[in-house]
Amino acid sequence: MTKNCFYWKKYGGTKQLTIHNNTDTIHAIKIKSSDNALYRITPPMGSVLPSETYTVKIHRTHAPIKPDKIIVMAVPTVKEERYLEELFDSPFVPNSKISITQIIEAGNNIPAYHAPCAPEGALCLKFSAVKLAFNGEVGGDQMDQATVPPLVSVWLKNKKAWAV
Repeated sequence: MTKNCFYWKKYGGTKQLTIHNNTDTIHAIKIKSSDNALYRITPPMGSVLPSETYTVKIHRTHAPIKPDKIIVMAVPTVKEERYLEELFDSPFVPNSKISITQIIEAGNNIPAYHAPCAPEGALCLKFSAVKLAFNGEVGGDQMDQATVPPLVSVWLKNKKAWAV
């Protein structure tokens, strides 16, 4: 897994997330945040057809530095789902989850970094580790940091971030 970070100014801003579907099946996508008062995600869910892209805008308002998460969930499906919320709420549908690290400028133009994304020698904030989660079994949640075959690629600022 390579870098998967958003760099924010202390006053907030807007970032664009582009998801590419490199498979032969439709994927339902859901993006959520750990703090809905701080982040606005537009659109928060949708379907991505084979060989198509899905673009999301994430807006962060001005707020103190804290360990927030943006989660991208992907579920393969046979058709464009009309009831995406029900699809993601079902415990019987396996889905892949990716967490995007949030890096916020600390004050006086000193960036605050989370360790996996920090330049060598930079001071780091102590946030929880980034993990890739799989719901591989019905009723089970398995946490693992494994490499999986690419199903959906996520790109940040024209750089490949990871494969789900």
